[in-house]
Amino acid sequence: FKTELEIGTTLACWNGLKDETNYLAESRQSFCDQINELLNTITNNLKEDKKNRAMLVAKGNKLVSELAKTEEAMKKARAKYVDARKKQDRAQEAVQKAKAAGSSITKIQKTAEKEEKRADKAENEYRISVNTLKVAQDKFYDVDMPALLREFEQHEEKRLQVTREYFQNF
Repeated sequence: FKTELEIGTTLACWNGLKDETNYLAESRQSFCDQINELLNTITNNLKEDKKNRAMLVAKGNKLVSELAKTEEAMKKARAKYVDARKKQDRAQEAVQKAKAAGSSITKIQKTAEKEEKRADKAENEYRISVNTLKVAQDKFYDVDMPALLREFEQHEEKRLQVTREYFQNF
């Protein structure tokens, strides 16, 4: 038989081993809980960041498409203007030919005047569209796009700050 001293020492050893095992298990569980909390926080922030980023990208696409529409309207006005001026030039040539031939020019003259009015109207519309495009470009490059880029920059700085905090806290 073993003596009481040996039994007490073996029992104390097993109790110490049990306590150490429990301590390690609790430490690991605490560590796992912290990691899960960190992962949940990171996942939530990533979802929020993705949503914000998508919103900013959509805003940028909208700005670009609006500018493209304005440019397209200006191109159409220019084409209309060029076409109207060509028709006016042809009508003026017809008047000159009729004068040279000595035939009646009243009908041709009226047509030439109509074409001149149309060309002047098209020129005015073209000027307006050029000015509209200039205003839109100025707003796009000087106001809208810098503001959007600042928002992107702030979004990215926030993301970096949150990431830095993750590493500092963990």
